[in-house]
Amino acid sequence: MREQTVERYIRKYLINKGWKIRKAPKRIGEHGVDIHAWQPKWRKFLYVG
Repeated sequence: MREQTVERYIRKYLINKGWKIRKAPKRIGEHGVDIHAWQPKWRKFLYVG
């Protein structure tokens, strides 16, 4: 599986579990983490890079 496909599945999974995605998908060559997620119920942050 390509990285783009894996990232899409992770985003869908997190959204279904109640996580709020805080960052739009990265463009090609952009630096930083791929996904910023926030769980309001548990007040947890998740950074996927």
